Amino acid sequence: LGPPGTGRSRKMVRCWGAYWGDRDLDEENTLVGGLVRLSYSATGPVGRPDHHTAKGPQVRHHTTNVCGPAKKTVTVVLSVQENLYMLWWVAWAFVWGWWLARWGWRKLEEMSKANKAGLGGAIGGTPLVRLRRLEPKSGAQVWAKLEFCSPGGSVKDRIAWAMIEAAEERGEIAPGKTTIVEATSGNTGVGVAMVCAAKGYRCVLTMPRAPTMTERYMLCRAHGAEICLSDPSEGAAGFVRLAEEIASSTPDSYLLRQFENDANWRAHEETTAPEIWEQSKGRVTHLVAGCGTAGTLLGCSTYLKRYRPSLKICCVEAAESRVVAGLDTQKPVSHGLLGISSGFYPPLLPRDDPSLARLIDHYAAVPSSVGAAYAKKLAQTEGLLVGPSSGAACKAALDLAATLSPDHFLVVIFPSSGARYLQHPFFGRIREEAEKKLPNCVFCSPENWR
Repeated sequence: LGPPGTGRSRKMVRCWGAYWGDRDLDEENTLVGGLVRLSYSATGPVGRPDHHTAKGPQVRHHTTNVCGPAKKTVTVVLSVQENLYMLWWVAWAFVWGWWLARWGWRKLEEMSKANKAGLGGAIGGTPLVRLRRLEPKSGAQVWAKLEFCSPGGSVKDRIAWAMIEAAEERGEIAPGKTTIVEATSGNTGVGVAMVCAAKGYRCVLTMPRAPTMTERYMLCRAHGAEICLSDPSEGAAGFVRLAEEIASSTPDSYLLRQFENDANWRAHEETTAPEIWEQSKGRVTHLVAGCGTAGTLLGCSTYLKRYRPSLKICCVEAAESRVVAGLDTQKPVSHGLLGISSGFYPPLLPRDDPSLARLIDHYAAVPSSVGAAYAKKLAQTEGLLVGPSSGAACKAALDLAATLSPDHFLVVIFPSSGARYLQHPFFGRIREEAEKKLPNCVFCSPENWR
């Protein structure tokens, strides 16, 4: 290596290894406070440790290295502080490496599941966003679960896939053979039509003959479903009865019965609730959701209260029909919050049972006009175009948040997009304005299609 302390010594150390700090060799050929990493040379074997000695707070590693034809012993000295510093960096690199490997493995698993499941892998996984402009300044945080980001555009995609998958696993239905029949007020029908199209089933749906069904009727037909309409004055009981009649008269038919099917609430227990828990990092303290079939309330309550027994569930109903809260009798009632408050008690919920009190903690009644007003406010304040039932859930969530301290974390479910309700009265003024200002498109007539 050359005489100690000379430029040649420093040059050779830089050539064959790496040093810690800018230091020279002393008179004993010791790289004081340094670290030398040995490597292969072209003219000799790899350096190897000869012996180890301890002296004071330093550990000396005597290592033989080869640099050209001459051999020279270099003693490397590491202080205790440098050893600890190096170990700290090694530990930090290990932690980051472990975290990245775990994250990458989870992403690969998610991609694998999505590829295997096809459409089913794309259902769910909806975002959770904070309502920063509407939430009360001194109240709880309010976060919205945007279920309209699912492929079919609503929370009902989850139960449509789950009910058909469960029936397939039991061997009760088969693609190309079974006709799927279901009663729906719209959103479940779109989800069922979408899943049936993806799996190869014939689909027959029943829904009320009402102008507000226009968008959902068209979406179901676009997926190839057959539609049968019931008298709207009969409410939900009318299109349920019609579905039962069609199923009984159709060979190889299967009636999903979303109002009674356990796969309904289990879909939310297995997907919606775990997503809320993970996205909130376990901080969720309150959940607000509308009550239609009660599947969302039952599934989320069952899962979330298992991990946080103190969590509170708020059930939102239309003020015109408060059947679940026990304030109104079961009868068809016309109101503007489509998808909730069907006029009868949901069979999935236990009735006159102490367990109901453990599932639902609060009840909120919101008038249709208020729900529509808050749907408009969400579109113009938060940029979220939602339906009137989502507006009602938002109103209930904001009222509840105002009574809570800022350390509470409230989640509200927005089941569907406002684009499904363009024929609804709360879009009436905008619709009339568009019809007046926009001319008829001559290119849209069938004779101009190519």
